[in-house]
Amino acid sequence: ANWQGLPELARLGLLLGPLCGAYAGGEYFRRRGNVNLGMGLVALGLILFGASIVLTSQLYQLIGYDLTGLVAWVVAGMGLTWVYRSRLLFLLTAIISGIVQGYNTGQLGAFSYLTAAFTALGLGYY
Repeated sequence: ANWQGLPELARLGLLLGPLCGAYAGGEYFRRRGNVNLGMGLVALGLILFGASIVLTSQLYQLIGYDLTGLVAWVVAGMGLTWVYRSRLLFLLTAIISGIVQGYNTGQLGAFSYLTAAFTALGLGYY
């Protein structure tokens, strides 16, 4: 509730710590043979990546009408889908892409054909 009261390094640590922990934990459990738990943690890492993008833009008071950060979230999801060959990450990336398109259409009043084509090609080929 008092995000602005925290020092900047503490805020960045609160964003990056769980993000790195989720990815590291996911890889750890995957390598130990518990693939489902590992992929769940990687998916959590992807969700935390999107939350970190939003909170970092608030932290530095970046322009709220720029989709670059949200498109980076979709690109990260596609990359993880290709690296891990996971249906869970595929579905999560498709949902994230839909959220980005909904935000773009609702807030900016325009449909991003480039994002839709990029997602369709990236996930469709997979």
